[in-house]
Amino acid sequence: MPKRLVLYGDGLICPPDGFGEIFLDHLLMMAPGASWQSSIQGSETLSLKQALSEISLHVIGKAPQQLLLAFGAGEIAMGQAPENLAKYLEEMLHLVTTKTQSQVALLSLPEAFFPVGETRQSAVKYNRILASLAKPGIYHLSINPAIESFLAQHRESLGEKKSLHFAPNRLTTLGKLFLAQTVAKAWPWPLAD
Repeated sequence: MPKRLVLYGDGLICPPDGFGEIFLDHLLMMAPGASWQSSIQGSETLSLKQALSEISLHVIGKAPQQLLLAFGAGEIAMGQAPENLAKYLEEMLHLVTTKTQSQVALLSLPEAFFPVGETRQSAVKYNRILASLAKPGIYHLSINPAIESFLAQHRESLGEKKSLHFAPNRLTTLGKLFLAQTVAKAWPWPLAD
């Protein structure tokens, strides 16, 4: 029986500007013999509050064995308080862990994609909340070390600097490819048995 993988999130992973489709392609290349089904659920502007109200349809009803949750980029960019978002996320995790057998990966926000100042500090705080939610079966997938390393290398290079994003949840083509590779390499669980 094929494994079921669901990506559920906002514009960071959902089309048209998210990296979810390319991420799934990378997983397929990394495990070409694996038997699995995947789907991307959510939308560019999906809020955590709305996602929680729709989780039965988009996640629980699909009975995933692996789940990537990627929320918060658009809401933090609009000035939402991380603590308020965490309430919805905690309830979402409770539902997923009690209603499914899924392993859950919580994708951190790309802190460098947010403007320096209060908004970036909110992204940092939100990521700390995500890290605090990690426990067996729930994994905090941090992409920030890889992003910082990439940006540092390109700041020092003589070549033209290529941007990874237009907005926190609106990626360039290079940004999609980079995040897809980064998350695929860091994926905590095997796709094949």
